[in-house]
Amino acid sequence: MPITVPKSPCITLKANFRAAIFPGKVDQQKVYILVNDKNAGEWTITKRGFQVQKLLIPKSLFTNPNRVIISFSGYAVTSTKHYMLSKRQTLSFKAVGHIVRWLFVDCG
Repeated sequence: MPITVPKSPCITLKANFRAAIFPGKVDQQKVYILVNDKNAGEWTITKRGFQVQKLLIPKSLFTNPNRVIISFSGYAVTSTKHYMLSKRQTLSFKAVGHIVRWLFVDCG
């Protein structure tokens, strides 16, 4: 997405975000935010459902105003263990993902 690089030292990222939380099985997830393949910060998600997350990103990570790539990554745990959620449903930690409903970048 193209942006206008501001004069202020930081850019605010807001996202309406949901991570896969399963109480008693997966109580939290770390989500790592990358801007142009550089670490910008992390969120620790501990609640189910969509919630607004916010991150101040240093202006120095926005090196090309014509192209900005914002990525989210992370896993619930590092184990590949499977958990039984019900008789028909299992959870593989390799399959746990994140959902972004909306994303807002405030450059001013």
